[in-house]
Amino acid sequence: MSDIHDQAMQAIFRQVLERLLERMAQAQRASLQLLIQRLLVAAGGAQSIGRFRLVVLHGPDRASAHLLACLRAAQLSIAQRSAQTFSLRVVVLALPGTRAVELARHERCFNALLLHSDARVELLVARPERAQPFDVQGLLNEPVDALGRKAWLLSGHLPGDPLHNLLGSRSWLQLAHACAPLLRCEEQDCALVMAMPASQRRRLLAWGRRCLRLADPEQPPLPPCIAAWVEGVARLHSHLARLPEPSARASAASINHACAHPLQLLDLDELLQHLGRQDHLDPVLGFKGDTPAALPGLHGFYDPQLQGHVRGLQVQHLAAGSYLQTVRSVLEACQLSRGQLFRLSPQALRDEAEQRLERGYGVDAQQMACLLFSPFIDRGRRLERFIQRCHPNMAVALPYLHGALQGQPCPAPVVRWLVGVSGLSLSTLRGLYGLRLDERTLRLSRHLARRDAGLRMRVSDACG
Repeated sequence: MSDIHDQAMQAIFRQVLERLLERMAQAQRASLQLLIQRLLVAAGGAQSIGRFRLVVLHGPDRASAHLLACLRAAQLSIAQRSAQTFSLRVVVLALPGTRAVELARHERCFNALLLHSDARVELLVARPERAQPFDVQGLLNEPVDALGRKAWLLSGHLPGDPLHNLLGSRSWLQLAHACAPLLRCEEQDCALVMAMPASQRRRLLAWGRRCLRLADPEQPPLPPCIAAWVEGVARLHSHLARLPEPSARASAASINHACAHPLQLLDLDELLQHLGRQDHLDPVLGFKGDTPAALPGLHGFYDPQLQGHVRGLQVQHLAAGSYLQTVRSVLEACQLSRGQLFRLSPQALRDEAEQRLERGYGVDAQQMACLLFSPFIDRGRRLERFIQRCHPNMAVALPYLHGALQGQPCPAPVVRWLVGVSGLSLSTLRGLYGLRLDERTLRLSRHLARRDAGLRMRVSDACG
């Protein structure tokens, strides 16, 4: 019975490969043969290909789906020629609060490539501290990660503009923290691939090394292993998420650079130049006409709707501008079609973004407004403005609020209001109120705040 089942599965896998090859242009098929040769060389030859694992960082864009289709075709092609082939570990980069439609798009792609039914393929989703199998319903119903929630709620309160902290390079710390457990290769030779151009990968790696030097200039250089780089950046996320606790402030993240099997970053750019283009592979992979193409720069792994929502809140609360116009400009900059952009009403766009923030991070609209004002740092310098703008009925309690933040006895309703409006504990708020960061953490926080999600400079002066 097992032999019959194996033969049936092999026949199905051949059909998947034939369907992919039929949909590829001649240049794509030629690139596929070069890709196979590159993978065989990286594995150390055909005799070692069965011990080789390819780790794929899979984003929500077309380029990522096309890369996965090419790798799947290479895997199945090698399996037809020999008894062994390489294994795939597909790491889905789905941030907390990802929409069901995006998860369903991933699921259609995986089903089309028959990944769920192949023991040579692992489908995982990047989540902190644990390897979680990809499951749409599980992702939609998963509990809020406490460390990620606190990092989000703290990000606007640390030195630097709150908008930059929320939507800028701090996101890469969070992504590294989620990916680190899934990039450790302890038992076999591995390589990492992603649908990100080499120039942008170099920029990302250089930025990460700069952050690590700011956190601890005395640390030894990183070994030639991408997993060590990710682990280091992930520890920076944990370090900043625990501020303003004294133990977190005492020293920067300590990084263990030991690598049982170094994880190499495999450059396939020249072989896969067609990635992300609309072609005959789209219907096979479950893409429809309104699916966004590859997003510009390093934004491809991030959600433009959520970015637009937070930018819109910042303009509305701090500049008295138009929330909707700001959201539209962000979505248009991310090359979303007008059909996608205006399918939802303005209120529906806002409601959906608020629901996703609350589901993914446990942050409600009231706490977002508090975060954008950063009212507690600098001994509450912005607290009065925040009260006047968002909670005028609390103006009479302003002296009690300052007293509570200074550690003085205060009425219980004042404490409940502070905790509810910020989402943070009273001890954390008192730490923010009198925050005195060590010089290393201060330089790191300012460095992070000066770059956006594309790692472009947001101010003219030099970092660090």
